[in-house]
Amino acid sequence: MNTEHHSKTIRKGKHFNKNDKLFLESIYNNRVDIPKIAAVFDVHVSTIYRELKHGKATHFRSDLTEYTTYSAERSITLKNCKLAAKDMPSKQNNAVLIYIADKIINEYKSPDVIHSDMVKENYKYTVTAKTIYNWVDQGIVPGVTNSNLWEKTKRKAKSEYNKIAKTSV
Repeated sequence: MNTEHHSKTIRKGKHFNKNDKLFLESIYNNRVDIPKIAAVFDVHVSTIYRELKHGKATHFRSDLTEYTTYSAERSITLKNCKLAAKDMPSKQNNAVLIYIADKIINEYKSPDVIHSDMVKENYKYTVTAKTIYNWVDQGIVPGVTNSNLWEKTKRKAKSEYNKIAKTSV
């Protein structure tokens, strides 16, 4: 197996590119040991294990039994999805925070209702109710605390019951 060209293309601290992932898939499917693969790429063994975990895919054989293997295509697709999501604008901006604060303080609405209003109004930055609760807990929404959320103040705290073991006499 001629692997000289790959040991020089990967430098430490760099990510696997498409060709490296395809090469990894081919040598992994030929049952080469993981430490030998790491030596080929000149990276730590954990890097190979991490890449194999990222590209893990479940396939079916003709007799409908499942098997799991590394798929370079899946790894590349997941990487592209993460890169696309990275460029998404943050939903935590002043307009959204003021909108949420206004709905809670002036209209006495819960985060669940605020979320449904955002969806109905086709609001540009729709956030989930869980996100709104998290922002209130973190103090990000201006002028809003947990005391402003009337539903949250009515909830009872979860209590643990003391379990007494029955003893037989």
